[in-house]
Amino acid sequence: MRQKPCAGIAKQVILLVIAGQLAERVADAAEQGDACGAFNLAVSFADGIGVDKDEKQAAEWYGKSAEAGHSAGQRLFARRLETGKGVAQDEKSGTKLQMLR
Repeated sequence: MRQKPCAGIAKQVILLVIAGQLAERVADAAEQGDACGAFNLAVSFADGIGVDKDEKQAAEWYGKSAEAGHSAGQRLFARRLETGKGVAQDEKSGTKLQMLR
């Protein structure tokens, strides 16, 4: 199944950051299973945008975005598995996920 692009997400993110509502809106989308929402929540936790920086939460949401088929989420979750950043290191699973992309 082909993943639809996260159209217009950059503009939405900027507007939500300005409004101070980024974390809430992105979390709502992510919790409803939206791949782009999960990916953006992961980025928020990884970079501390609108939330406290939290590598474990970032890894969890990258994993959820990967499961939902988000290609960048798959790549970044695979890297985290390979390096153990925010998640138990599992090079074999990380490499396998990279090969599935």
